Amino acid sequence: MNVCSFIAFKTKLDAFNVEEMLLSDFDAHDLEILPLCNKEHFLLLNLNEIIEMKDLIQGALVMLELNSIVHHRIRRATLI
Repeated sequence: MNVCSFIAFKTKLDAFNVEEMLLSDFDAHDLEILPLCNKEHFLLLNLNEIIEMKDLIQGALVMLELNSIVHHRIRRATLI
């Protein structure tokens, strides 16, 4: 998955309002369809999986930022 696809996936995932889903009695199954960027595949997630996926994506973003910081510091240290 490239960066643009990852950001698009995160945007789609963020569109789910977990609080509204928790308080709603409308959908007894609490299942949501999350299409992937290629439109050929999709994820069928329940409420618990949506919450876990949001946490996973947030953790992945933190790791990408940490990786970027480490690479920047290594490059800076080798130039000095």
